[in-house]
Amino acid sequence: MQILDGQLILSASDLVGHLACAHLTVLERAAADGRRTRPVRLDPALDVIAKRGFEREEKFLDEARAAGRRIVEFPGEPLGGVEALREADRLTLEAMRAGADVIAQASFFDGRWQGRADFLLRVERPSGLGGWSYEPADAKLSRIVKGAAVLQLCLYADQIRRLQGTAPERIAVVTGDGRLHHYRLDDYDAYFRRVRRRFEERLASAERVSTYPEPVEHCRICRWWQECADRRRDDDHLSRVAGLTRLQTGRLRVAGVPTLTALGTRPLGGMAVSGISPAALETLRAQARLQLEQYRDGTIRHELIPLDAAGEGRGLASLPLPSPGDVFLDLEADIFVGEGGLEYLFGLLFVEDGRPVYREVWAHSLEDEKAAFCSFVDLVAERRRRWPEMHVYHYGGYESGALKRLMGRHAVREDDLDVLLRGRVLVDLYSVLRQGVRVSDESYSPSSGSAFADLAWPVGP
Repeated sequence: MQILDGQLILSASDLVGHLACAHLTVLERAAADGRRTRPVRLDPALDVIAKRGFEREEKFLDEARAAGRRIVEFPGEPLGGVEALREADRLTLEAMRAGADVIAQASFFDGRWQGRADFLLRVERPSGLGGWSYEPADAKLSRIVKGAAVLQLCLYADQIRRLQGTAPERIAVVTGDGRLHHYRLDDYDAYFRRVRRRFEERLASAERVSTYPEPVEHCRICRWWQECADRRRDDDHLSRVAGLTRLQTGRLRVAGVPTLTALGTRPLGGMAVSGISPAALETLRAQARLQLEQYRDGTIRHELIPLDAAGEGRGLASLPLPSPGDVFLDLEADIFVGEGGLEYLFGLLFVEDGRPVYREVWAHSLEDEKAAFCSFVDLVAERRRRWPEMHVYHYGGYESGALKRLMGRHAVREDDLDVLLRGRVLVDLYSVLRQGVRVSDESYSPSSGSAFADLAWPVGP
């Protein structure tokens, strides 16, 4: 969203962002008007994702070239003012009239909406161009097609309709595995128009409507996330309570509990909230109380959840007896390597000759990955022969899911892994601790670097 030559210019990312967070639209509108300064978010992970995205696009073009398809490729640099946008739109139409098989980085501009599609794909369906027409396609790193990608393509399809005189029949997404997924535009076009209309209405009233930066999934990549997080902290927002859902937040507010402090200072058994069970309410109250104590003096605290409160066979009660054969497993992966990602590091901790031993097994190729997986399964099988009661511990559900994917990807050790899964040899310490320990931290996520993760890893046998 930007003001160019006195005009408010919108893009597909503005539309997708609005659907993710209405407060984002208000912030971006204020920034476009010069009433706010857009923050700069420096995130190496996002830089890597952008780089991999360009590589995915280039690979698609390489495959098209190898197939002998005629390609027109425009530069991907940012465009200038309104006249530059109009010129880029005109050049896109010229390429469409010339009948190229693939048009890369095609730019559109109708005076208000501008966009840049990764690809326009020629199809032999008549239009105002002649005996052919075009359908939009975008390359994504994700291996599943997300709603935001479809919405973005609907906007491009609307621009293509303007240029070629007829709407595309389909839109397409190239997923991270290289597959081309086609979708009928008619299945999504009405929804797109409704979302765009609501977005335009919100823009018209952006200065009058009050919004709040509720935490959403989009925060992970949003440039405004720090400002919004600071505001929630200053407001003592309920979302800071670990494990509290948005639905529970709304019910607590209705019940007159608007802040984390209000929740944490409520006396035990001193309130009832419609839609939240007494047990769940007490868990949230205790969590808020612990966090308040840490906020006051900076000291991380934890407390054990009583076994009867955790439930039979849950929490610490679910831990098996220790064994000298126990193994602790941690996997590291890069999901953007190749077509299916790569588990590039198997980290193993176990006891050998009475001393803890850490063994790392690196994988720089699929062959290495297969060998590392087989080596791990063989190690566990050998230790189970010596210590039948041994277990494999990990923190979070990722490792168990990754082992299943590795078995399927490489078609090896199927029976061995099946024995481990059926025998409940794998033990998720995150689930154990989540049910058995309460920590004064805002996040219990294995990937958050929280104090909770520090408590769980490593655990001695």
